[in-house]
Parts: sequence; C-alpha cells; structure tokens
Amino acid sequence: MKFSVRSVVTVVPYRKVENLTGVLRMLPRTQKKDVDVVIPNLCSYKVLHDRFRNSYLEVSCRRLQEELDIEISYTYERVADTERPDSVFLESSKYVDVKKFESLGKMLRGDREEETFINAVNYARKILSYERVMDFKSGYESVKRGIGVCFHFSHVVIGILRSQGIPSRIVSGLTPFKERTEESHAWVQGYIGKKWMDADPTAGLIGVGNYITWNVGRDEFDVRTKFSGLGKFQLREYHEVRAVRES
Repeated sequence: MKFSVRSVVTVVPYRKVENLTGVLRMLPRTQKKDVDVVIPNLCSYKVLHDRFRNSYLEVSCRRLQEELDIEISYTYERVADTERPDSVFLESSKYVDVKKFESLGKMLRGDREEETFINAVNYARKILSYERVMDFKSGYESVKRGIGVCFHFSHVVIGILRSQGIPSRIVSGLTPFKERTEESHAWVQGYIGKKWMDADPTAGLIGVGNYITWNVGRDEFDVRTKFSGLGKFQLREYHEVRAVRES
C-alpha cells in the first residue's frame, strides 16, 4: 500500500536567532529518490547518510527573524529491511544500559527468540503507563517509574532483548492511522530468524503493518531531530499521511 506523506517543521524564533543549524530526521529510510524538500532561500541544506544507512537533512541558516517552514513530501511504500544487524545493536547505548536488564531478560526469556521478543513487548505494555515525561530517557528508569512515551516503551524492550543476545534497535517514523498529526512515533525491531521483526510496544502490536519508517538507531538519541542556534526558538511540526488509491 502506498501513502502520500507531507511533513512540515516550523522554526519559531522568539527574537533573532543567529547561526541556526539542525539535523532533521524525517526522510523515508528505504527510498532515496523522489523526495521533495522545500526550504526558504535564506537557508541551505544537504542530504546526508549515517552509519545505519539513514538519510537525513542537515540545515543551516545564518540569521532567522521570522518563522521558517521546512517541508518534506514523498510517496511511500513500505519495503522489508533485509540488512544484517550492526554489532552495536547488542551493546549498551546512551539510554539503554544492557546490564541493568539482565535479570529481567532472564525472567522473560522464552524457548525461542520470537517468544522472548513477544514477552518483552507485552511486558513493556503491561508495566508502563503512557505519560508525557521528558526529564529522563533511560530505559531502566522507565521500568522503575512505570511511565513514559513511545521511546521509553521502546527502550525497555530494547534493553530486554539485547540482554538476551537479540540485536534490537529503535525505529522512528509515522503511523498511518490519522490523516494529520502533530507527533511522530517510535517503535522497535528485533533481528530474529535472519530478518527484522517489528513491534509497537506503546500500542501492544506485534508487527506494524504500513507504518512509515524514517530512521533506525541504537536508541532515541540516534533518531532525534536536533536544532541549535544563538537565541531562543521553538520547533513545531505536523504530518499528513494519506493512502494513495491505485487506479
């Protein structure tokens, strides 16, 4: 199934912002062509790639005094990701301390890797309540406090899986459930049976159907959009996802 996707990120300066730079991680992972980027002439951008084969925009603006819109649009069709896992997807990362998950991983370990995967997803769904907290991002802290948003849910599952020798990674992107949303989403993939298996622990789903994939990484730090500059500003975003009807 194909989707028409349009993402708009607005940079809102409170006053004047000098030397605004940013990394915008909202490009589709499995397609490199036919992605349209619209950005005002006062800024420049480059399409770059990281070690995990993600594409992203590097944006630079010397001076910003008014709202700036960056628009990305493309037609998306989900394609299976067949690449072999990077070794870092078994290791601790910025927000996932694998050692802290070892006892929990042993408790949830199944007879097969797929069973362990399902157990980890169900566990995160059971113990975490969805709550907008941003003062911590650690997966283990999420277990202790029992709250979080989508990337907290994902960090918990990733910690459990890595502790049991299953390569796992976070995925960022969009869900196709709403035609317009102001939020992106995060879910997980585990490498099982020589292929990547998706799950959305926030929704309690094994398999994610037609989710739109942007970036993959060790944890939220690798897939996050980041901007900085001299001066205060705010980022806003919205996304439109519409099914393309085949004639």
